[in-house]
Amino acid sequence: MEYKHLGGNIDVKAGMGKELATRQGQAMSTFRQLSKRVFKNEQLKTETRSNLAQALVVSRLTYNIAVWPQLNKSMNKKLSKAVMNIHRGIHGGWNPKNPDHNLTDGQVLSKAMAPTADELKRTARLRYFGRLHRSGPLMLWALLKQEDAYPNSWLAMAWEDVRWFKGLLQAERTLPEVHEKQEWQELIEKMPASQWNAAVRRAQEIATIKRRNYVEQQEWQRGFREQLEHAGLQVQVHGDKCEDQQEARLGYKCDKCPRMFESLQKVSVHLYKIHHVKSEARKFAAGSSCMCCLKQYHTRPRLIQHLLCRQTGCLQMMRASMQPLSEEDAEQLDKEDREVINRDKQRGQRSREHRLPFVQLHGPMIRSQL
Repeated sequence: MEYKHLGGNIDVKAGMGKELATRQGQAMSTFRQLSKRVFKNEQLKTETRSNLAQALVVSRLTYNIAVWPQLNKSMNKKLSKAVMNIHRGIHGGWNPKNPDHNLTDGQVLSKAMAPTADELKRTARLRYFGRLHRSGPLMLWALLKQEDAYPNSWLAMAWEDVRWFKGLLQAERTLPEVHEKQEWQELIEKMPASQWNAAVRRAQEIATIKRRNYVEQQEWQRGFREQLEHAGLQVQVHGDKCEDQQEARLGYKCDKCPRMFESLQKVSVHLYKIHHVKSEARKFAAGSSCMCCLKQYHTRPRLIQHLLCRQTGCLQMMRASMQPLSEEDAEQLDKEDREVINRDKQRGQRSREHRLPFVQLHGPMIRSQL
């Protein structure tokens, strides 16, 4: 079920497939209409064509993107591909007959001096975050706070964007030294809208310049390596910088193999699919409420997802102070959960209970006993 509201497609299941397809269609339609006269007109400077594409085409693709929910991997890939199709339509970089001369996405964005899809989402959210602090209604804040318990809530994404923003502007020292959320909220509320938006634009410029410098460095290293190899010298290539940075983010190791992951949830999925080991969190989920933070969820699988979230620390406290369920009891509860899911599928329904916000209970917490 879906409906139109303020120019966007609203899906009751919080899916973004229809909205993204609509935005992509409108953007590419505009690009085709102006392609010959503007975007592929060599009489115009490349910089001018890129700026026009950003204003006339990318803006249609990213309309209302500031309030989009968390996109899954498939939707993120589609959005990134749509952004790259626009820039490749101007700068080229793809030749099936000569694949050795194809340009990577980073090289194309470096030529266009344009942001990635992820950066477009971040900057749009940051601008809206500023508006929200300056003039957001209490009803909207209450709604956002209600969703804040979820790891991928809009506020969680916005605070992650603030960390990204702070990391880029830290070297310039253009902002006061603030660390806590309360300090950031006070800073954003007091800062004029023009100053906040200018700081967001500056963060985007720094990210674009860093990407261009990195691409130029990689091209120089590649050319230097080819010259050494042409001279008969053997060159030992170490890991790519991006791969090293990615490895640094992987802080969770599988107990059964050397693989590393970004989160406990991904470790749990890997253990089940590859090693056939089920999550330990299921043995601490006898019902649908967390005994550490007293949050009552609507389904047991949603409670397990909550326990696997590293930020809460509830699973660690339960492990230290509670006796886990036996494997037989946990398996019986898993079987009952599967029966509920299968019954909904047979009826052609999709359970939405796990999307509902938690209910805060009152009583003694395990945390107070440690």
